[in-house]
This record gives sequence, structure tokens and C-alpha cells, in this order.
Amino acid sequence: MEPFWTNGWATLYHASAQELPLPDKSVHIVATSPPYYLQRAYKGVDERVIGEEATPEEYLQNLLACFREVRRVLHDTGILFVNLGDKRDSSKLQKLAIPERFGLAMQQDGWLWRDTIVW
Repeated sequence: MEPFWTNGWATLYHASAQELPLPDKSVHIVATSPPYYLQRAYKGVDERVIGEEATPEEYLQNLLACFREVRRVLHDTGILFVNLGDKRDSSKLQKLAIPERFGLAMQQDGWLWRDTIVW
């Protein structure tokens, strides 16, 4: 796959996060803000649209699949930054705790959760 943009030091690709066009352990920093759960309709590069799942659990499973691919390309000394927003339930009374659920699911999937920054 051809890069979307490069300056010789950094290279950007436009591709599905579920199939990254990169060699194993070739990336040192990943900073991403995946689509938030039921916040807006995104048009992706394929039919698999993340963020429009029927349940938070399905959403988290789809995110985990993407981040398993990130783990494949992330160097052993690499670091991952994820900016992830929350949503309230249909009654608008309580938060769904999506970022917290995501952090716990990532831990269970073998990632280290080092910190949380609340904006």
C-alpha cells in the first residue's frame, strides 16, 4: 500500500485499523482517537463501521480486534495513547463507562494500563 503522506521521517497511511499495512513491530508510537460509541456516523474504508454497534460490549470487542492489530505492529518498546469518550445511557442519567470498560478489556487482553488523563 502506498503512503497517504510522508516527509521521510514520518509516514501516514489511510487504511482499516483491522488490517494495518505495516510490518510487525515497526511502529514506536500510536496515538489514536477511535470512533466513540454511538456518537456520529463515520464513513470508513470498508463496510465495518466501528462506533455504530448495537451494544457497548460489541463495540469494545471490535475495538479490541483493532488493537490486537496495533499490538502486532507496535515495537516492543513502543507506546499507545488512546483518546476515548464516553456516552450516557438512553435515560441520560448515567454514563456507560466506555473508557473504563475499554481499559479493563485491554488489560485482560494483555496490555498494560499505565495512566488515565481526564479532559
